[in-house]
Amino acid sequence: RGICTQDDFRQCQVDKCFLQSFAAFGIVSPVVYHTAADCGSLEGDFGYVAAADGVVRGVQARFPEFHVLLTGHSLGGALAIVTAARQPGVLQAVTFAPTAFHVLLQRDLGMTEGDISRLPAGDLVAAGDPYDCLINTVFVHKAREGATTCLYDTVDEPWPCSPEMQRDIAFDTRELPEMVLCKGQTHSWPRYMETVLATGPDGVSPKYLPTCSADASTFRAALLQLVERRPPGLPVFARQ
Repeated sequence: RGICTQDDFRQCQVDKCFLQSFAAFGIVSPVVYHTAADCGSLEGDFGYVAAADGVVRGVQARFPEFHVLLTGHSLGGALAIVTAARQPGVLQAVTFAPTAFHVLLQRDLGMTEGDISRLPAGDLVAAGDPYDCLINTVFVHKAREGATTCLYDTVDEPWPCSPEMQRDIAFDTRELPEMVLCKGQTHSWPRYMETVLATGPDGVSPKYLPTCSADASTFRAALLQLVERRPPGLPVFARQ
C-alpha cells in the first residue's frame, strides 16, 4: 500500500517520518512528507523492512510448494522490491510507482553498489507513469537502481504536468506546488488501476503497454532516453 497522509493519525506520522529518514524524495522530503510529529520519538516504529520480510518468509514457510510474487504501490512497492532483493532468484516483485528504494537497499540490507548492480533486474519491476517515476529520479538519482522500470508513456497526462519536471531539479524546486500536484495526480492508485485494466478496441487487448528498461531506473540513463524520445527542436533543459 501507499502511505497514510492524514497527519492527525499516528500511523500517518510514522509513515512520513520513515520516508524522511531515508530522504525518499531527496532534498524536498521534509516538505513533501511534512508532519507535526517529532520524528526522533517515532524511530522505534521504523521497522517496515524487517516486518515485510517477516511476513513474506511466513508465507513461504506455510506454502513451500508455491512461488511467491510480491507487489505493492508507492511505499508498498518499495518494500516489495527490497524484500525480493533479499532473496534474489527466489522472489520476484512487480510493483507500481515504488518509492525510491536505493537507500533502503544500502541502509537496511547492507548492500554495496556492486551488490545492487548484480541484482536480477528482470525480477524486480517498477511500473509507472513517466512523470511519477522520472520526477523521483530527478530528486533521487539512483531511485530504482537494480530494478527494471516500465513506463506507461502513451497515457494522457494531467495538468499541470510539464516536460521539464521529468529532467530539471531547478524547475521542480521553483515550481514545487505544481510539481507536487502533478506527482500526486500521476501517483494515484485508482489512476493506475484504470491504466492497467484499460482495454483496446477489441475489448481484450491492453490499451496501454509500458516501455521497459533498466536504464529508466536512474537519472542519467533515464535522461538520455528522454533526449532520444523528445520531439525535434525541444531543448533538454527548457528552463534553467
